[in-house]
Amino acid sequence: MESDYATNSVSTTKYTWWNLIFKNLWEQFRRLANMYFLLVVVIQLIPGLSPLSPVASITPLLFVLGTTMLKDGYEDYQRLKADNVVNKTKTLVLENKKWVEILWEDVRVGDILHIKDDESFPADLVPLSSSNKGGAVYMETANLDGETGHKLRLSIPWGNLTSSALYEPKELAVLSGSIKCPPPNINLDSFDASYQNGRTTIPLSEQNLLLRGATLKGTDWINAVVVFTGADTKLVLNQQDAPSKFSHVERQLNRYIFAVLVLQLLLCVISAMFSLFWETQWGVFMPYLKIAPNARWSIGTAMYNFISMVGSYFILYSNFIPISLYVSMEFVKLISAVVFSQDPDLYWAPTQSGLVVRTSNLLEELGQVNHIFSDKTGTLTENVMKFRKCTVGGIKYNAVTDEDQTDPYYPLEDKEERLTEDVAQERQEVADFLLSIALNHSIEVKLRPNGEKEFNASSPDEEALVLHSSHFGYKLDDRTQNKVVLNVHGKLDTYEILNVIHFTSSRKRMSVIVRTPDNKVVLFCKGADDVIFARMRSKYDLKIFDTTRSHVNLYAEKGLRTLCYAKTVLDTKEYEEWAEEYAVAQSSTHGRDQLTAELAEKVEQNLILLGATAIEDRLQVNVPETLRDLLRADIKLWILTGDKQETAISIGRSCNVITDDMRVVKINTKSRRGAKRILDKQLELIEYNKQQRLAVVIDGSSMTYALSLPGNPFLKLALHATTVICCRVSPMQKAQVVRMVKKDDPYNVTLSIGDGANDVSMIQEADVGIGIRGREGSQASRSADFSFAKFYFLKRLLLVHGRFAVVRISVLIQYSFYKNIAFTLVQFFYAFYNGFSGQTLFDSWVITVFNMVFTALPVIIFAVLEKDVPDIFLLTYPELYNRSRNGDDFNLITFSLWCINAVWHSLVFFFGTIMVWGPGVLSSNGINSFFYFSLFSLLFFSTLLSLLFSLYSSLYSSLS
Repeated sequence: MESDYATNSVSTTKYTWWNLIFKNLWEQFRRLANMYFLLVVVIQLIPGLSPLSPVASITPLLFVLGTTMLKDGYEDYQRLKADNVVNKTKTLVLENKKWVEILWEDVRVGDILHIKDDESFPADLVPLSSSNKGGAVYMETANLDGETGHKLRLSIPWGNLTSSALYEPKELAVLSGSIKCPPPNINLDSFDASYQNGRTTIPLSEQNLLLRGATLKGTDWINAVVVFTGADTKLVLNQQDAPSKFSHVERQLNRYIFAVLVLQLLLCVISAMFSLFWETQWGVFMPYLKIAPNARWSIGTAMYNFISMVGSYFILYSNFIPISLYVSMEFVKLISAVVFSQDPDLYWAPTQSGLVVRTSNLLEELGQVNHIFSDKTGTLTENVMKFRKCTVGGIKYNAVTDEDQTDPYYPLEDKEERLTEDVAQERQEVADFLLSIALNHSIEVKLRPNGEKEFNASSPDEEALVLHSSHFGYKLDDRTQNKVVLNVHGKLDTYEILNVIHFTSSRKRMSVIVRTPDNKVVLFCKGADDVIFARMRSKYDLKIFDTTRSHVNLYAEKGLRTLCYAKTVLDTKEYEEWAEEYAVAQSSTHGRDQLTAELAEKVEQNLILLGATAIEDRLQVNVPETLRDLLRADIKLWILTGDKQETAISIGRSCNVITDDMRVVKINTKSRRGAKRILDKQLELIEYNKQQRLAVVIDGSSMTYALSLPGNPFLKLALHATTVICCRVSPMQKAQVVRMVKKDDPYNVTLSIGDGANDVSMIQEADVGIGIRGREGSQASRSADFSFAKFYFLKRLLLVHGRFAVVRISVLIQYSFYKNIAFTLVQFFYAFYNGFSGQTLFDSWVITVFNMVFTALPVIIFAVLEKDVPDIFLLTYPELYNRSRNGDDFNLITFSLWCINAVWHSLVFFFGTIMVWGPGVLSSNGINSFFYFSLFSLLFFSTLLSLLFSLYSSLYSSLS
């Protein structure tokens, strides 16, 4: 049945050896300019119609297509090489009761593999045994979801058969049974499967699944069976092609190309009409034309001659649109990308990383951004957590340890106690609170070679809390699937783990049920404040509850991340009944997630509030100054975060995106009608005072209602605001907000920046996506168009490099049209001297080399090196960014002025050459010095163009 499963060979290439030419040409001819020149070539191939040799158009077109195809082919070859590195990686498979090396691409479903520490998984696996106690397996999923923490997974629970007994190949070879799996799907957190052997059925969940692309960590070895390969693995199913992004400058260029094409066709019609008029009025007097004096043309003949002349002039004027433009643009962008990447001011020494440009065709977009969408944690902040404060039993505590008695950022406040003092007094509420922190987590304890213990956590929050609790006498000593060993003030206490109900984005909480040393069954729960408060015991002390809630809000206003802790003591008999139901739900192969969620909701009730923690995630260096200058550049800022509203507002104030002169509008509602009422009121207030600066703050649930309203009043309010902060939003809502702003105005240029996997959707949705290479993995940076190490680099990237890119590419495009229009109009003026016969002034090779050689280099050099304003001025005066963002260098007016200038200069070039050469060069007796006139015109034209461009460059820089 192997044919029913996908092979394990994967490919990320766009082309194959047999479809490269056809597929690449199809992609290239979606560009309007390429289709235009293909049409020109087709017309030139019609016998007797073209005044020029087809070589004049075929040669540059082939050069453009060939250059692009070679570039795309080379990039695809690099993908192929990367694929081969993966496919040719070796792993150990069980064959004939021994381990044999095979390639990843040869792995098949049902194979048993032997994976060692720090090795990646070649396919989706179910672990059979591991080197850790209890069959625990730890993996890092940075390649999948961007998280660098070590996630706990479990081997199949074999019952009396210990995991260590399944190490030897001969023991594994006698295993029998089958694993019943669901169809391949993209959900990383779902795996409703079961191991079956006769009447024995062992349920399997996502806790028993190891994903392709993840890496084995903290585990010496595992033996695992392959369940999904290649295209069926969750990694490959979650991969999607990066969206095709085109800069607004290129879209604008397409419109101008179409306008020039219309003008060219109009000129062709005019020339053809003059041709017919000349033949009928003066052609009869030209004996070599052999036109009878009294000849009369039929309508059909006249129409045929007219269409033929239109086609001839279409070829003659085909250089109105510069075929070398796209090649020049690609060349300039490629060099600029390299120059930008080498900027020492965008280099971060601690990680030895600089700017990475993955999409060079979006460089000019960086200079036109008017909306920035930013994640908070890890993007604006360091994502390095510090346990600063807490509240227990209605009392505020400063959580500074004895090792660090001073905290300049969060000093001891009025009516605030030191946690160390109450720990020393053995206050029971504090003891329960610290015990909950030390028990309720998913941290692994690993022994270093020097004998010291280290923590491997899937979350920096958990690591900060558990490490800090150890300073207060509650030290995590060991943790397995079945127990937690704590060192409580020098005494080892063992807690039996009965059940773990893991955290999910929908639950917003995590619970662990343990049997204490005094044989009590206790559930410890931690989670968001609103989730914990909703499950409190009805008879709980309301005074302590209200005080704790006010403390949590106070911490949030200071910009601290809050987490509430609670517990409940379960009746042993009731717990055993619940545990049986939960075990049945976990073993169910249909609707397992819903059943377990319902039972979790049932047991997580009647909680006793223990307290709440407040963790600091400090701002990155220079973030407030960066955001202040971006606001000065008239860029609207959107902060999209999962924090609660008070925390987000506090961060907004510390980041300078909410200032004292702003009116803060909070949108909190639980209904669609409430959202409409709030938004309508705020829009009315704006009508009375349009000059008032606004900061809009909205939570995820309110946004759901607001976005469903007709007319989208939320967007109207948000666009009027200087800053918008969206709290408690999901990854899909982040992308939805970006999409909403893009659709509202096609001229909006959006930029999204984030560091985690939950930011990938908004990064890909925005016109420009930027990834921060931070602590949450590399998924965001790999999915982005640009990536760097620190948020404050964004200021230089936009205000300096982005602005330069717009200025340079604008001149490149308009100069290319200018020189070609000026050059081609000479053919139109020459038609007045040749009776509009369609005769060309220049030879075919002259037309070809004019674009590709004579006039290409000056503008390319300008487009790579031009700096109209020194860097320091652009950083000191962010308002200068308005010029590039508003399109002052490339718009209909500037493009029209360049074209008008081209018409004037073409008159100077043509008639100036006649005046210099003398009247005899185009005499009426048919004896003309055509070759010399053509050559002199070309030299005069090219030299004057270069001089004019040099003069323009100097004048442009001085005026700027």
